[in-house]
Amino acid sequence: MTSISVAQTKLHSHREQFPALANKTYFNYGGQGPMPQRAMDAIAQTQAYVQQIGPFGNEAYRWIAPQTQAAREAIASELYAPSETITLTQNVTVGCNIAMWGIDWHSGDHLLLSDCEHPGVIATTQEIARRFAVEVTTCPLKATLNEGDPVTIIAQHLRPNTRLVILSHVFWNTGQVLPLDKIAEVCRNNHSFLLIDAAQSAGLLPLNLTELGVDFYAFTGHKWLCGPAGAGGLYVRPEARESLKPTFIGLNGIVVDNQSQPVDWLPDGRRYECLHWLIRCILG
Repeated sequence: MTSISVAQTKLHSHREQFPALANKTYFNYGGQGPMPQRAMDAIAQTQAYVQQIGPFGNEAYRWIAPQTQAAREAIASELYAPSETITLTQNVTVGCNIAMWGIDWHSGDHLLLSDCEHPGVIATTQEIARRFAVEVTTCPLKATLNEGDPVTIIAQHLRPNTRLVILSHVFWNTGQVLPLDKIAEVCRNNHSFLLIDAAQSAGLLPLNLTELGVDFYAFTGHKWLCGPAGAGGLYVRPEARESLKPTFIGLNGIVVDNQSQPVDWLPDGRRYECLHWLIRCILG
């Protein structure tokens, strides 16, 4: 058997794991990826097991905790990042909102984004501008798709008071891949945080977030990672964690004393989590 035949056999075997591919020609355009049968089975088995042992009980929580940590570590391994930098979320939108609202905005601050960002992100910047008198501007990166230098364009549009730069790793509307390592260096030299919308990159590109140098990287599991809807995450660079306050606050992200009173945030990415226990089961 030739190497080409072996590769074709492996590809066919892999495709057979996805029921959605059995009766159609499928092109993943980045809206929602197909799920493998083993993922669907894991969700069903998890639900059944939790009902068997009793939801919202000590036994369930003892079982859920290591499942959740295993999911966090698996995600961290895929992204080449420490597990304590990973916050489990529902999707990219939630991750972006955690980062965008967690900054201590002041009147007169500047927020920069490209002209290729998703409407959900743009709408959030508009509300931040309205509430905090922050100036929001865009830099023209769409024209750099096949020529030009996006790093230079971004550098030209930075200001001394630019608190946050928001970009997509892969633009949802043109498919352009940005050189984030170089952009991160430019932003860091300007003392600006860098938030990345990773809706179209996580699962599509090989990633090493430790080396990439971005401050916040919001991703989802239901697109190129072919996971379930409701599974996503946010990477927060350790150096940026203390400057990013929790946006959504719940029991899963806080430290309580012996009187069940909140006294502090958890020391890692869990401080930003406000997930229902059922979502944590699905993630596990």
